[in-house]
Amino acid sequence: MSKLIELKQDNLVDYFTEGKLLVMIYKEGCGMCDRLKKQLTNNQGEDHIVVVNAITHLTSIKYYPKTIPFYPTLALYEKGEYKRDLTVEQVIYNQIY
Repeated sequence: MSKLIELKQDNLVDYFTEGKLLVMIYKEGCGMCDRLKKQLTNNQGEDHIVVVNAITHLTSIKYYPKTIPFYPTLALYEKGEYKRDLTVEQVIYNQIY
């Protein structure tokens, strides 16, 4: 089962030791973000998922190499290196790789 981690501190870098890491960048008040977080809590995948607040975790979102286009923004990292963006559908249906 996947492990959902919602950052309490601005420390995304601490999770980059994971082989593959899914990062969800969200903004409070985003309805789609809230629904996706609920869905990811019940996800059956093996991946670690880190949820990053775009307003309060300013250092962590700097690891996303582009301007954040919308919320939620989903990105795949391997050993701390950004690989690519993911769609909500890819994540929900576990089509990450």
